[in-house]
Amino acid sequence: MSAGQEPAVVAAVRQWRAAQTEAVAPAERERLAEAMLAAIRVATLYLPMVRDTDDGQLAPGRRETGGVAWLVAYSTVERLAGAERQLDAVWQVRGVDVLGRYLVEAPELAGAVLDLGSPHFVFFPRLEGIVAPEAVLHTGDSFPLDSSEGAW
Repeated sequence: MSAGQEPAVVAAVRQWRAAQTEAVAPAERERLAEAMLAAIRVATLYLPMVRDTDDGQLAPGRRETGGVAWLVAYSTVERLAGAERQLDAVWQVRGVDVLGRYLVEAPELAGAVLDLGSPHFVFFPRLEGIVAPEAVLHTGDSFPLDSSEGAW
């Protein structure tokens, strides 16, 4: 990616978002949603890592909105640096792992959010077809809806 060029996943998110506000045929919206999901799965993403105060281990950053916790990932290191105030490390990961193994390892999270704080941020809830099958939230599963920390 050259300087000034946005990542393919950001371009896909922008196209999908534009289709939500324009008169676009349902089939085209579906195609754009699939293209966005395909782009995030192959993208290189950046996770802010924070040290757990209890055991000292690094863990992916999370943010809460409406009392629901989300795994945060960023499309560029610059976007991460502009949005995250506290971090102990940055991990470069594949998008497919964000929508899969990192959510499996954190069942209390509602899903992932890409580029939180930017105009094109997007949430990826733990729904079939969005996240890996093993990360899907099923009827009867639960995760905390309250937090003592409050929203970000």
